[in-house]
Amino acid sequence: MKILFIEIFYKGHHISLYAKKLIEKFIKKNQVYFLTSTKASQSEEFNSIKNLNKKIQIKIIETKDDIQNKNNISLFFYHIWNLCIVYKSAINLIKKKKIDLVYFNHFDPYIFIFSIFFFLNFNIKVYGLLLNIKFHQYYFKFRKKTFLDEIKFYLFKRFIKKNYVEKIFIIDPLFINFLNFKNITSKKIIHINEAVYRNINFIEKKSNKKKTNKKKTILIYGEISKRKNFKFLIDFLVNSTLINNIKLVIAGKFDLESKKIITSKKYSKIIKEKRLIIKDYFINLREETNLFKNTDLVWLCYVGGSDGSSGVLQTAIDNIKPVIYYNRGLINKICQSHDLGFKISYHYNEPEQLNKLLLSKNLDQRIQNIKKNIKKYKKNIKEELIFEDKIYKEITKDIQ
Repeated sequence: MKILFIEIFYKGHHISLYAKKLIEKFIKKNQVYFLTSTKASQSEEFNSIKNLNKKIQIKIIETKDDIQNKNNISLFFYHIWNLCIVYKSAINLIKKKKIDLVYFNHFDPYIFIFSIFFFLNFNIKVYGLLLNIKFHQYYFKFRKKTFLDEIKFYLFKRFIKKNYVEKIFIIDPLFINFLNFKNITSKKIIHINEAVYRNINFIEKKSNKKKTNKKKTILIYGEISKRKNFKFLIDFLVNSTLINNIKLVIAGKFDLESKKIITSKKYSKIIKEKRLIIKDYFINLREETNLFKNTDLVWLCYVGGSDGSSGVLQTAIDNIKPVIYYNRGLINKICQSHDLGFKISYHYNEPEQLNKLLLSKNLDQRIQNIKKNIKKYKKNIKEELIFEDKIYKEITKDIQ
């Protein structure tokens, strides 16, 4: 079977996690053609699949650079431009290489465009992954409803009726619930778990030493942007003097805005004293494992777009590490339902809440209790929903 795998985005874990795990699965019995952008091919994230170069055929195309003005209209035309480039290259490859199916590793920006422009059509089966759909979030009171939400919902319904659309894979369980509430049923919609490098053999070392006085390490991980809310945590730790008792590690590629913040003179002293550790580069799997192994708590108090799920949450779960999270969005739903960490009320005396948490005398015992909950939750995750296994199973079932 010949598969055309499309991914032109490089930020976050689009290539290093989602694409890598699926391609590794696909190439065992299939021939994979990988369509990507110049910028993605030159990124640090792309290094994670370089060992697969001999097993896949890579086609690199020039796409439009990232836009600075990210309002709805600008984003729409930005994605139209890139989709036209992707579509033209994809059609050429389909004809030339006699491709059997197309898989979009990040379908989100394109589904509404496909709904509007009927001439963008495929004559073979198309599959895709939706990572960050948001038009349903008003239903769960994560934010206020807008007219644009109704338009996107209408376009989504049009999109799934397209003949060439075979299956759409959804990570967000609340989106599945939303569709059920709206009586939208389709065999094309498949729920899967968030992708993660599963440390199946992870064993936490036990120690007879008391951990009460141990300096705690908090990890902020992934693509580092203002969304991670790292400045708030640093300033809180410094102003409360907790920076002397807690080591903060921020690991992952910083965007330009965040780099300006972290390289200011304000934080030079605590960085020099190694109370604040900065790892401004793409973190490979080996270093990721070491980071989580030496971490006590994982920071998930995200802002500005934090209403979706999080790959970092799944990685924390996989490594049996409690998280600190806000009482909002899907992260809150998952963590609160299974008691996976410590909840902070958003915009309600947050410094006082954090101070109370981090200075509590029974913090070590609370961490150990939460670890038990995480182990239980991890054990109960349905194997058939594992990201790469589920997608591969659904695709091969259709082709056979």
